[in-house]
Amino acid sequence: MGVEPEACEPCHWRHDVDASGDSNFQTAIDLSGLGLDTIEETEDEFRIGCMVTLRQLETHPGFVSYTQNMCKESLRHIVGVQFRNLATVGGSIYGRYGFSDVLTLLIGLDSYVELYKGGIVPLREFAKGKPDNDILVQIIIKKHPVAMYYEAVRITQTDLPVLTCCGVHDKENGTYTISIGARPSRAVIVPDEKQLLKRKINYKCD
Repeated sequence: MGVEPEACEPCHWRHDVDASGDSNFQTAIDLSGLGLDTIEETEDEFRIGCMVTLRQLETHPGFVSYTQNMCKESLRHIVGVQFRNLATVGGSIYGRYGFSDVLTLLIGLDSYVELYKGGIVPLREFAKGKPDNDILVQIIIKKHPVAMYYEAVRITQTDLPVLTCCGVHDKENGTYTISIGARPSRAVIVPDEKQLLKRKINYKCD
């Protein structure tokens, strides 16, 4: 993204929790002027700025192709186009929301978050963490030859999902990864301890 660390310094906020456990945000920040609203694609990776909107991710030709349209499938039910033109990928990931289609989609890939203070951290580890005062700068997705499938269960079409699932077959190393979200809880990787997926896999993920 080409953003110098010093650019984020004025944006580092203070977040207090009082004795009752209620959050108290003393400062609101605006990251919109830092150039973090672009998706950069190279031969090896995608770099998705924290201010990239869900609609940008949904319609990015390179990412759509890489995920075999699964990014479109995971995002198209999120409220409506107007909302997806405003909601950001960074906000969806940083919040670690249990209902996040975006987190379920990305956590199964070889993905990382770059934090202003914490540096580059695997998304799977970040998703397990507790909220803090750090700033999510961008999401990094390493490219591997993959096949993907995404499915979500909703009571109504534009409602929050009650269950999300993403399957990823890494053709490079022959591994299969399943991520499950909602339920209600954050998206997690479900270990295939008995190697069931290697024995029998849905044809859509081949």
